[in-house]
Amino acid sequence: MIFFLLLMVLPKLMGEVPSHAPLPPLKVCYISSELGDVLPRANDLPIERAGFALAVKNYTKNSKNKVSFEVFAGQIKENDVLAGKEWAMKQNCHVAVGLVTSRDALLFARSSTEKFSTVGFSSTATADDLDAFFPSVISAATSMSSWVNALKNEVRKMRDVNLYVISKPDDVYSVLFTEKLSFSLGARAQIIKVNLKNEIPDAVFNTLKTKEKSIFLYTMYPILSLPSLKQIAGLNSALVKKNWQVYGTHSWLESHTFNANGEIASKLPPTFVFTPWQVEKPNALYEIFEREYQLFAHQVPDHDSAYDYDVMNMIFACYEKYSDFSLTLAEYLKKCLASKRHFEGVTGAYVYNGFNSHPVRQEYRKQLNFSGKTTK
Repeated sequence: MIFFLLLMVLPKLMGEVPSHAPLPPLKVCYISSELGDVLPRANDLPIERAGFALAVKNYTKNSKNKVSFEVFAGQIKENDVLAGKEWAMKQNCHVAVGLVTSRDALLFARSSTEKFSTVGFSSTATADDLDAFFPSVISAATSMSSWVNALKNEVRKMRDVNLYVISKPDDVYSVLFTEKLSFSLGARAQIIKVNLKNEIPDAVFNTLKTKEKSIFLYTMYPILSLPSLKQIAGLNSALVKKNWQVYGTHSWLESHTFNANGEIASKLPPTFVFTPWQVEKPNALYEIFEREYQLFAHQVPDHDSAYDYDVMNMIFACYEKYSDFSLTLAEYLKKCLASKRHFEGVTGAYVYNGFNSHPVRQEYRKQLNFSGKTTK
């Protein structure tokens, strides 16, 4: 009798519970500033978060563990992320997701304290600076440096090309991106920096009309690029179509801006991005996800929704391993998500090295077709 009592008591004394017992409830919180000014998305706000919600639905359907998904949405102001973080503390959130822009992710990370152990997990933030705050914030997106290196490899193939690196002077992230591009590519091509308020300045625009080979590298969100893209689209000659190219950052994978401005988009020269996700070569996981997402959200999943789904499932993978009850659930998830690990998701394989915020993934060049998907 004493033996059986010990079997029941010892796991609790050692900080363990029987494997069949439900885990402590998991609370995941969504924090983001309003993005309508830079990244228009679906009009129905819940659809924006459908990737997260579908992952929660699928997990709880097959598990005894309880998961809640709480939402805090800001109103355009930068400090709304900080307000969201205070809200997350009061809600006792274990992981904070959303943090859509690099600005959001960095604001979240910079305000972290020892009392706040909740890790931030962004689906889309690309800033290299996130590494300085590791492991307070993690991202599913590859880094700015990864994008620049992929572009550098592409530039090596080019000859006698003018590179126009286009940025917004009032956008710190855009300026930093421009400097990194200029430093990395400066020895390989002639670079012309163009600071935009709205359109490309007349002096630059009149000059580039005469250039047979030109590459336009945009370092900001597509909606902020529209006035200058309209200028380029207006030069819709056979020469331009053949010899000019446009490159955008990761945010250009979201097609809402281009779909809403189809007349401009249809007249652009070939437009490219770099991304680890080869949507035209879906794996079995993505095919299942796409079917379930269309039934759940009544639309085809966009780029962010697929990454959101992967982020939530990476959280669940760590949650399922929670057995060290000397750590709180939030502390354990922060430790697990920051560890060296490999994860197979609907957008492919993620490899985290255990000391950087971003995964290591191979970048592929994609030509945008402005229909919500990409082609080679």
